[in-house]
Amino acid sequence: MNSRNRTAKISYRQFGYSKKSSDTALVIPVYNESDRIYKQLSKLERISKNIDIIIVDGNSTDGCLDFLELKKNAVNTLLINDGEKGLSRQLQIAFQFCIQNEYRYV
Repeated sequence: MNSRNRTAKISYRQFGYSKKSSDTALVIPVYNESDRIYKQLSKLERISKNIDIIIVDGNSTDGCLDFLELKKNAVNTLLINDGEKGLSRQLQIAFQFCIQNEYRYV
């Protein structure tokens, strides 16, 4: 039987804007979302402040993620994928980050 190593290295950069403040993390994967992400964040801010917002970027090329804007919009953490592309890799990064930071609900 051929055995494969299914634990590929997950490579990403992390930018923290505020400390963990909740046991609940809302993960938002993005890729070239432009202004749409800021509209969503604005709506989220009105709904609940009892969650940590974690953005996982698929290495966008449109400059959609302005660090100061993310901080203004209550984003706790920005994770930028530096490895394999795709939504599934972004979600793997997010789940790994959430487990390491002991979030109970994702």
